[in-house]
Amino acid sequence: MPKFVNIICNRLRLIYHSSTTRLLLVIIILVSGLLMSTLYKSLEESSKIPIAVVDESQTVTSTSILERVSSQDVLSIQYFSRDKGLQQLQKGNVQAVYRIKEGLEQKILQGQYEDLVEVYYLKGSTIAKFISDIFAAQMLYDINKMQTVINLDNILEDEGYDLKDKEDILIKANDYAESIKTNEEYRMTIDVRFVEIEDNKLIQDKNINSTLIYRQMLIGIMITFLAFFLLFASIYIVKDNETGLIQRVQVSSTSDGEVLLGNYMSLVLTGSAVGFIFSLLSFYYSPNSDSHTFFYILIIYLFYSVSLSALIVFFSSMIKKVSSYVMVFTIVIIVLGIASGSFWNIELINPSIRVISRLIPNYWVIQVLSNRLIFNDGFKDLTSYCLFTFTFAAICLLITYFKIKLNPRVRQE
Repeated sequence: MPKFVNIICNRLRLIYHSSTTRLLLVIIILVSGLLMSTLYKSLEESSKIPIAVVDESQTVTSTSILERVSSQDVLSIQYFSRDKGLQQLQKGNVQAVYRIKEGLEQKILQGQYEDLVEVYYLKGSTIAKFISDIFAAQMLYDINKMQTVINLDNILEDEGYDLKDKEDILIKANDYAESIKTNEEYRMTIDVRFVEIEDNKLIQDKNINSTLIYRQMLIGIMITFLAFFLLFASIYIVKDNETGLIQRVQVSSTSDGEVLLGNYMSLVLTGSAVGFIFSLLSFYYSPNSDSHTFFYILIIYLFYSVSLSALIVFFSSMIKKVSSYVMVFTIVIIVLGIASGSFWNIELINPSIRVISRLIPNYWVIQVLSNRLIFNDGFKDLTSYCLFTFTFAAICLLITYFKIKLNPRVRQE
Protein backbone atom coordinates (compact mmCIF):
# COMPACT_ATOMS: atom_id res chain seq x y z
CA MET A 1 0.00 0.00 0.00
CA PRO A 2 1.43 3.44 -0.95
CA LYS A 3 2.64 5.41 2.05
CA PHE A 4 0.43 8.40 1.30
CA VAL A 5 -2.62 6.10 1.58
CA ASN A 6 -1.52 5.23 5.11
CA ILE A 7 -1.26 8.93 5.85
CA ILE A 8 -4.80 9.49 4.54
CA CYS A 9 -6.21 6.66 6.64
CA ASN A 10 -4.43 7.82 9.78
CA ARG A 11 -5.49 11.44 9.29
CA LEU A 12 -9.13 10.45 8.78
CA ARG A 13 -8.98 8.20 11.82
CA LEU A 14 -7.65 11.08 13.94
CA ILE A 15 -10.25 13.52 12.61
CA TYR A 16 -13.32 11.36 13.16
CA HIS A 17 -12.09 9.68 16.32
CA SER A 18 -12.36 13.01 18.11
CA SER A 19 -15.66 13.44 19.95
CA THR A 20 -15.37 17.20 19.38
CA THR A 21 -15.19 16.66 15.63
CA ARG A 22 -18.21 14.41 15.65
CA LEU A 23 -20.18 16.90 17.75
CA LEU A 24 -19.20 19.73 15.41
CA LEU A 25 -20.30 17.66 12.42
CA VAL A 26 -23.69 16.95 14.02
CA ILE A 27 -24.19 20.66 14.75
CA ILE A 28 -23.27 21.60 11.17
CA ILE A 29 -25.71 19.01 9.80
CA LEU A 30 -28.56 20.24 12.00
CA VAL A 31 -27.97 23.92 11.26
CA SER A 32 -27.43 23.26 7.55
CA GLY A 33 -30.66 21.25 7.42
CA LEU A 34 -32.48 24.20 8.95
CA LEU A 35 -30.89 26.59 6.45
CA MET A 36 -31.69 24.29 3.54
CA SER A 37 -35.30 23.99 4.67
CA THR A 38 -35.53 27.78 4.96
CA LEU A 39 -33.97 28.23 1.52
CA TYR A 40 -36.41 25.95 -0.28
CA LYS A 41 -39.35 27.28 1.72
CA SER A 42 -38.55 30.83 0.64
CA LEU A 43 -38.18 29.66 -2.95
CA GLU A 44 -41.56 27.96 -2.87
CA GLU A 45 -43.29 30.96 -1.28
CA SER A 46 -41.88 33.32 -3.87
CA SER A 47 -42.23 30.99 -6.86
CA LYS A 48 -44.51 33.54 -8.54
CA ILE A 49 -42.76 36.52 -10.07
CA PRO A 50 -44.33 39.78 -8.82
CA ILE A 51 -45.04 42.44 -11.44
CA ALA A 52 -46.78 45.81 -11.25
CA VAL A 53 -49.43 46.80 -13.80
CA VAL A 54 -50.66 50.30 -14.60
CA ASP A 55 -53.88 50.01 -16.62
CA GLU A 56 -54.48 53.44 -18.14
CA SER A 57 -56.70 51.97 -20.86
CA GLN A 58 -59.44 50.61 -18.57
CA THR A 59 -61.18 48.87 -21.47
CA VAL A 60 -62.59 45.43 -22.14
CA THR A 61 -59.47 44.58 -24.14
CA SER A 62 -57.00 45.59 -21.43
CA THR A 63 -59.07 43.74 -18.82
CA SER A 64 -59.09 40.62 -20.99
CA ILE A 65 -55.32 40.79 -21.45
CA LEU A 66 -54.70 41.17 -17.71
CA GLU A 67 -57.07 38.31 -16.85
CA ARG A 68 -55.06 35.97 -19.04
CA VAL A 69 -51.75 37.26 -17.67
CA SER A 70 -53.06 36.68 -14.14
CA SER A 71 -53.89 33.09 -15.03
CA GLN A 72 -50.19 32.33 -15.62
CA ASP A 73 -48.77 30.24 -12.77
CA VAL A 74 -45.46 32.07 -12.74
CA LEU A 75 -46.80 35.62 -12.38
CA SER A 76 -48.37 37.61 -9.56
CA ILE A 77 -49.96 40.92 -10.63
CA GLN A 78 -50.21 43.98 -8.41
CA TYR A 79 -52.04 47.10 -9.60
CA PHE A 80 -50.55 50.54 -9.00
CA SER A 81 -50.37 54.00 -10.45
CA ARG A 82 -47.29 54.67 -12.58
CA ASP A 83 -45.37 56.48 -9.83
CA LYS A 84 -46.29 53.90 -7.16
CA GLY A 85 -45.29 51.09 -9.50
CA LEU A 86 -41.85 52.62 -10.09
CA GLN A 87 -41.40 53.01 -6.35
CA GLN A 88 -42.17 49.32 -5.86
CA LEU A 89 -39.63 48.49 -8.57
CA GLN A 90 -36.95 50.61 -6.90
CA LYS A 91 -37.60 48.85 -3.59
CA GLY A 92 -37.24 45.46 -5.27
CA ASN A 93 -40.85 44.44 -4.49
CA VAL A 94 -41.65 43.78 -8.16
CA GLN A 95 -39.55 42.62 -11.08
CA ALA A 96 -41.08 44.92 -13.69
CA VAL A 97 -43.76 47.56 -14.24
CA TYR A 98 -46.12 47.22 -17.23
CA ARG A 99 -47.96 50.37 -18.25
CA ILE A 100 -50.90 49.69 -20.58
CA LYS A 101 -51.24 53.07 -22.26
CA GLU A 102 -54.48 54.92 -22.79
CA GLY A 103 -56.06 54.28 -26.18
CA LEU A 104 -54.83 50.68 -26.49
CA GLU A 105 -58.17 49.32 -27.69
CA GLN A 106 -58.69 52.12 -30.20
CA LYS A 107 -55.22 51.63 -31.64
CA ILE A 108 -55.75 47.88 -32.07
CA LEU A 109 -59.10 48.51 -33.80
CA GLN A 110 -57.34 50.89 -36.16
CA GLY A 111 -54.58 48.38 -36.88
CA GLN A 112 -51.91 50.37 -35.03
CA TYR A 113 -49.74 48.04 -32.94
CA GLU A 114 -46.86 50.27 -31.84
CA ASP A 115 -46.47 52.04 -28.52
CA LEU A 116 -49.20 50.01 -26.78
CA VAL A 117 -47.35 49.06 -23.57
CA GLU A 118 -44.34 50.52 -21.75
CA VAL A 119 -42.11 48.31 -19.62
CA TYR A 120 -39.86 49.42 -16.77
CA TYR A 121 -37.33 47.05 -15.18
CA LEU A 122 -34.00 47.05 -13.37
CA LYS A 123 -30.98 47.39 -15.58
CA GLY A 124 -29.52 43.99 -16.42
CA SER A 125 -32.65 42.07 -15.42
CA THR A 126 -33.16 38.89 -17.43
CA ILE A 127 -36.34 37.91 -15.61
CA ALA A 128 -38.15 41.01 -16.88
CA LYS A 129 -37.46 40.01 -20.46
CA PHE A 130 -38.86 36.55 -19.79
CA ILE A 131 -42.00 38.12 -18.29
CA SER A 132 -42.34 40.38 -21.34
CA ASP A 133 -42.55 37.30 -23.57
CA ILE A 134 -45.50 36.04 -21.51
CA PHE A 135 -47.18 39.45 -21.52
CA ALA A 136 -46.70 39.86 -25.27
CA ALA A 137 -48.12 36.38 -25.94
CA GLN A 138 -51.33 37.28 -24.12
CA MET A 139 -51.61 40.56 -26.03
CA LEU A 140 -51.02 38.80 -29.32
CA TYR A 141 -54.10 36.66 -28.86
CA ASP A 142 -56.39 39.68 -28.38
CA ILE A 143 -54.81 41.58 -31.24
CA ASN A 144 -55.26 38.67 -33.64
CA LYS A 145 -58.81 37.98 -32.51
CA MET A 146 -59.91 41.60 -32.80
CA GLN A 147 -58.29 42.00 -36.19
CA THR A 148 -59.88 38.77 -37.42
CA VAL A 149 -63.34 39.85 -36.26
CA ILE A 150 -62.91 43.27 -37.92
CA ASN A 151 -61.87 41.66 -41.20
CA LEU A 152 -64.72 39.18 -41.01
CA ASP A 153 -67.21 41.97 -40.31
CA ASN A 154 -65.98 43.89 -43.36
CA ILE A 155 -66.30 40.80 -45.54
CA LEU A 156 -69.83 40.13 -44.33
CA GLU A 157 -70.71 43.77 -44.97
CA ASP A 158 -69.40 43.55 -48.52
CA GLU A 159 -71.32 40.31 -49.11
CA GLY A 160 -74.57 41.97 -48.06
CA TYR A 161 -75.39 39.94 -44.94
CA ASP A 162 -78.14 41.42 -42.79
CA LEU A 163 -77.46 42.56 -39.22
CA LYS A 164 -78.82 39.46 -37.45
CA ASP A 165 -76.88 37.01 -39.61
CA LYS A 166 -73.72 39.06 -39.15
CA GLU A 167 -74.10 39.01 -35.39
CA ASP A 168 -74.64 35.23 -35.34
CA ILE A 169 -71.57 34.62 -37.50
CA LEU A 170 -69.40 36.99 -35.48
CA ILE A 171 -70.50 35.36 -32.21
CA LYS A 172 -69.65 31.92 -33.58
CA ALA A 173 -66.29 33.22 -34.81
CA ASN A 174 -65.55 34.68 -31.37
CA ASP A 175 -66.54 31.42 -29.66
CA TYR A 176 -64.32 29.46 -32.03
CA ALA A 177 -61.39 31.80 -31.28
CA GLU A 178 -61.90 31.19 -27.56
CA SER A 179 -62.01 27.42 -28.11
CA ILE A 180 -58.63 27.30 -29.89
CA LYS A 181 -56.95 29.64 -27.39
CA THR A 182 -55.28 26.79 -25.52
CA ASN A 183 -54.88 24.49 -28.52
CA GLU A 184 -51.19 23.66 -29.00
CA GLU A 185 -51.71 23.31 -32.76
CA TYR A 186 -52.22 27.06 -33.03
CA ARG A 187 -48.94 28.66 -32.07
CA MET A 188 -48.27 32.37 -32.46
CA THR A 189 -45.00 34.27 -32.18
CA ILE A 190 -44.17 37.90 -31.61
CA ASP A 191 -41.03 39.99 -31.74
CA VAL A 192 -40.33 42.04 -28.61
CA ARG A 193 -37.99 45.02 -28.76
CA PHE A 194 -36.28 46.45 -25.67
CA VAL A 195 -35.31 50.10 -25.80
CA GLU A 196 -33.78 52.51 -23.29
CA ILE A 197 -36.21 55.17 -22.06
CA GLU A 198 -35.72 58.29 -19.99
CA ASP A 199 -37.39 56.82 -16.91
CA ASN A 200 -34.62 54.22 -16.69
CA LYS A 201 -32.62 56.93 -14.93
CA LEU A 202 -34.91 56.43 -11.96
CA ILE A 203 -33.70 52.88 -11.56
CA GLN A 204 -30.24 52.57 -10.02
CA ASP A 205 -28.01 49.53 -9.83
CA LYS A 206 -28.06 49.78 -6.04
CA ASN A 207 -31.64 48.53 -5.92
CA ILE A 208 -30.96 44.85 -5.31
CA ASN A 209 -33.68 42.30 -4.56
CA SER A 210 -33.39 41.69 -0.81
CA THR A 211 -34.92 38.21 -1.14
CA LEU A 212 -32.16 37.17 -3.54
CA ILE A 213 -29.49 38.48 -1.14
CA TYR A 214 -31.10 36.48 1.67
CA ARG A 215 -31.00 33.25 -0.32
CA GLN A 216 -27.41 33.77 -1.43
CA MET A 217 -26.46 34.47 2.18
CA LEU A 218 -27.89 31.09 3.19
CA ILE A 219 -25.72 29.40 0.58
CA GLY A 220 -22.72 31.48 1.66
CA ILE A 221 -23.22 30.47 5.30
CA MET A 222 -23.27 26.78 4.37
CA ILE A 223 -20.04 27.20 2.41
CA THR A 224 -18.52 28.95 5.42
CA PHE A 225 -19.56 26.02 7.66
CA LEU A 226 -17.69 23.65 5.37
CA ALA A 227 -14.61 25.90 5.42
CA PHE A 228 -14.54 26.04 9.24
CA PHE A 229 -14.97 22.28 9.49
CA LEU A 230 -11.96 21.77 7.22
CA LEU A 231 -10.06 24.30 9.32
CA PHE A 232 -10.76 22.26 12.42
CA ALA A 233 -9.83 19.02 10.63
CA SER A 234 -6.49 20.46 9.52
CA ILE A 235 -5.36 21.36 13.05
CA TYR A 236 -3.69 17.95 13.37
CA ILE A 237 -1.41 18.78 10.44
CA VAL A 238 -0.25 22.01 12.07
CA LYS A 239 0.10 20.29 15.43
CA ASP A 240 2.59 17.84 13.91
CA ASN A 241 4.53 20.78 12.47
CA GLU A 242 4.48 22.55 15.83
CA THR A 243 5.85 19.62 17.84
CA GLY A 244 8.29 18.46 15.18
CA LEU A 245 7.46 14.88 16.13
CA ILE A 246 5.54 12.14 14.37
CA GLN A 247 2.84 11.93 16.98
CA ARG A 248 -0.23 11.12 14.96
CA VAL A 249 0.84 9.80 11.59
CA GLN A 250 3.65 7.35 10.89
CA VAL A 251 5.50 8.74 7.90
CA SER A 252 9.04 7.50 8.44
CA SER A 253 11.08 7.36 5.21
CA THR A 254 8.26 9.09 3.42
CA SER A 255 8.96 11.73 0.78
CA ASP A 256 7.73 15.30 1.04
CA GLY A 257 5.42 14.75 -1.91
CA GLU A 258 3.76 11.74 -0.31
CA VAL A 259 3.25 13.57 2.99
CA LEU A 260 1.79 16.58 1.16
CA LEU A 261 -0.50 14.39 -0.95
CA GLY A 262 -1.64 12.39 2.06
CA ASN A 263 -2.48 15.48 4.09
CA TYR A 264 -4.21 17.07 1.12
CA MET A 265 -6.33 14.05 0.18
CA SER A 266 -7.44 13.53 3.78
CA LEU A 267 -8.88 17.06 3.76
CA VAL A 268 -10.48 16.58 0.33
CA LEU A 269 -12.22 13.42 1.51
CA THR A 270 -13.32 15.12 4.73
CA GLY A 271 -14.78 18.06 2.83
CA SER A 272 -16.38 15.79 0.26
CA ALA A 273 -18.09 13.81 3.04
CA VAL A 274 -19.64 17.01 4.38
CA GLY A 275 -20.55 18.01 0.83
CA PHE A 276 -22.24 14.63 0.38
CA ILE A 277 -24.36 15.32 3.47
CA PHE A 278 -25.25 18.80 2.15
CA SER A 279 -26.26 17.24 -1.17
CA LEU A 280 -28.51 14.74 0.62
CA LEU A 281 -30.15 17.59 2.55
CA SER A 282 -30.74 19.47 -0.68
CA PHE A 283 -32.17 16.34 -2.29
CA TYR A 284 -34.47 15.83 0.70
CA TYR A 285 -35.80 19.38 0.98
CA SER A 286 -36.00 20.25 -2.71
CA PRO A 287 -39.58 20.03 -4.06
CA ASN A 288 -38.18 19.07 -7.49
CA SER A 289 -35.40 16.77 -6.37
CA ASP A 290 -33.91 14.24 -8.77
CA SER A 291 -30.69 12.32 -9.18
CA HIS A 292 -29.28 14.93 -11.59
CA THR A 293 -29.66 17.68 -8.98
CA PHE A 294 -28.07 15.51 -6.30
CA PHE A 295 -24.97 14.67 -8.35
CA TYR A 296 -24.74 18.24 -9.68
CA ILE A 297 -24.58 19.67 -6.15
CA LEU A 298 -22.24 16.89 -5.02
CA ILE A 299 -19.80 17.76 -7.82
CA ILE A 300 -19.93 21.42 -6.77
CA TYR A 301 -19.03 20.61 -3.16
CA LEU A 302 -16.39 18.09 -4.24
CA PHE A 303 -14.50 20.60 -6.37
CA TYR A 304 -14.86 23.27 -3.69
CA SER A 305 -13.21 20.85 -1.25
CA VAL A 306 -10.49 20.24 -3.83
CA SER A 307 -9.63 23.96 -4.02
CA LEU A 308 -10.11 24.90 -0.36
CA SER A 309 -8.09 21.91 0.88
CA ALA A 310 -5.17 23.00 -1.27
CA LEU A 311 -5.34 26.48 0.24
CA ILE A 312 -5.47 25.01 3.75
CA VAL A 313 -2.44 22.80 3.10
CA PHE A 314 -0.57 25.86 1.87
CA PHE A 315 -1.30 27.84 5.06
CA SER A 316 -0.56 24.83 7.26
CA SER A 317 2.93 24.67 5.73
CA MET A 318 3.49 28.37 6.41
CA ILE A 319 2.37 28.53 10.06
CA LYS A 320 3.86 26.21 12.70
CA LYS A 321 1.79 27.13 15.76
CA VAL A 322 -1.78 25.91 16.10
CA SER A 323 -3.04 29.06 17.83
CA SER A 324 -1.58 31.32 15.15
CA TYR A 325 -2.86 29.07 12.39
CA VAL A 326 -6.43 29.03 13.71
CA MET A 327 -6.45 32.80 14.11
CA VAL A 328 -4.95 33.52 10.69
CA PHE A 329 -7.08 31.09 8.72
CA THR A 330 -10.25 32.17 10.52
CA ILE A 331 -9.52 35.67 9.24
CA VAL A 332 -8.84 34.20 5.78
CA ILE A 333 -12.23 32.43 5.75
CA ILE A 334 -14.04 35.63 6.76
CA VAL A 335 -12.19 37.68 4.13
CA LEU A 336 -12.95 35.08 1.45
CA GLY A 337 -16.61 35.16 2.47
CA ILE A 338 -16.83 38.95 2.31
CA ALA A 339 -14.96 39.27 -0.97
CA SER A 340 -16.97 36.50 -2.64
CA GLY A 341 -20.43 37.75 -1.61
CA SER A 342 -21.16 35.08 1.00
CA PHE A 343 -22.71 37.61 3.36
CA TRP A 344 -24.06 40.20 0.92
CA ASN A 345 -24.75 40.65 -2.78
CA ILE A 346 -21.59 40.73 -4.88
CA GLU A 347 -23.00 43.62 -6.93
CA LEU A 348 -22.64 45.89 -3.90
CA ILE A 349 -18.87 45.43 -3.92
CA ASN A 350 -16.54 47.86 -5.67
CA PRO A 351 -16.03 46.79 -9.35
CA SER A 352 -12.26 46.48 -8.88
CA ILE A 353 -12.78 44.12 -5.94
CA ARG A 354 -15.32 42.18 -7.99
CA VAL A 355 -12.52 41.32 -10.43
CA ILE A 356 -10.49 39.91 -7.55
CA SER A 357 -13.55 37.97 -6.35
CA ARG A 358 -13.42 35.90 -9.53
CA LEU A 359 -10.08 34.53 -8.34
CA ILE A 360 -11.66 33.14 -5.16
CA PRO A 361 -13.24 29.63 -5.05
CA ASN A 362 -16.02 30.87 -2.75
CA TYR A 363 -17.26 33.26 -5.43
CA TRP A 364 -17.56 30.49 -7.99
CA VAL A 365 -19.23 27.98 -5.68
CA ILE A 366 -21.86 30.56 -4.65
CA GLN A 367 -22.58 31.40 -8.30
CA VAL A 368 -23.03 27.81 -9.46
CA LEU A 369 -25.04 26.81 -6.38
CA SER A 370 -27.26 29.87 -6.81
CA ASN A 371 -27.79 29.04 -10.47
CA ARG A 372 -29.00 25.58 -9.52
CA LEU A 373 -30.75 26.02 -6.17
CA ILE A 374 -32.26 29.47 -6.71
CA PHE A 375 -32.62 29.91 -10.47
CA ASN A 376 -32.73 26.21 -11.43
CA ASP A 377 -30.47 27.10 -14.33
CA GLY A 378 -29.17 23.69 -15.31
CA PHE A 379 -25.41 23.26 -15.73
CA LYS A 380 -24.60 26.92 -16.28
CA ASP A 381 -20.93 27.73 -15.47
CA LEU A 382 -20.28 24.22 -14.10
CA THR A 383 -17.44 23.47 -16.53
CA SER A 384 -15.77 26.83 -15.87
CA TYR A 385 -16.18 26.25 -12.14
CA CYS A 386 -14.55 22.82 -12.25
CA LEU A 387 -11.65 24.07 -14.37
CA PHE A 388 -11.06 27.05 -12.09
CA THR A 389 -11.12 25.09 -8.83
CA PHE A 390 -8.85 22.39 -10.26
CA THR A 391 -6.37 25.00 -11.53
CA PHE A 392 -6.51 26.88 -8.21
CA ALA A 393 -5.77 23.66 -6.30
CA ALA A 394 -2.90 22.72 -8.61
CA ILE A 395 -1.24 26.13 -8.19
CA CYS A 396 -1.57 26.05 -4.38
CA LEU A 397 -0.16 22.52 -4.19
CA LEU A 398 2.79 23.32 -6.44
CA ILE A 399 3.65 26.42 -4.42
CA THR A 400 3.38 24.42 -1.19
CA TYR A 401 5.56 21.60 -2.53
CA PHE A 402 8.36 23.90 -3.66
CA LYS A 403 8.06 25.83 -0.40
CA ILE A 404 8.64 22.60 1.54
CA LYS A 405 11.55 21.57 -0.67
CA LEU A 406 13.24 24.96 -0.31
CA ASN A 407 12.60 25.21 3.43
CA PRO A 408 12.92 21.78 5.06
CA ARG A 409 12.23 23.27 8.49
CA VAL A 410 8.54 23.30 7.66
CA ARG A 411 8.43 19.78 6.33
CA GLN A 412 5.02 18.28 7.03
CA GLU A 413 6.37 15.19 8.66
